[in-house]
Amino acid sequence: YFMVVYPPVVGFMFFNRYNKSMRNRDLKAAYQNLMLANLFGYAVSSIHETAGSFYEEIYLYDRDKNKKFFKLAEEQYLKALRLNRLNSNLQNKIREFYKEKPDD
Repeated sequence: YFMVVYPPVVGFMFFNRYNKSMRNRDLKAAYQNLMLANLFGYAVSSIHETAGSFYEEIYLYDRDKNKKFFKLAEEQYLKALRLNRLNSNLQNKIREFYKEKPDD
């Protein structure tokens, strides 16, 4: 029971720190907290969705359109979708995300 319930709670604690870091415009701390939230909150779709959005924003604002960031965003969005298939907003977000897909 402890191993199932506790890690997602810790994930949400780091997710709250991520939100605070983003409000303070501290991207380094935001990234670190988001990665820790992602690690502990493995069963929480909103954390993966946020990580996908984070990487997508980096991809969109990158002059060179580094495909690595697109792939990282894609991985996180697909994890979120596997955890929560009924979220229509997430499905629409992913549909819009794929419109930006780089040429291979």
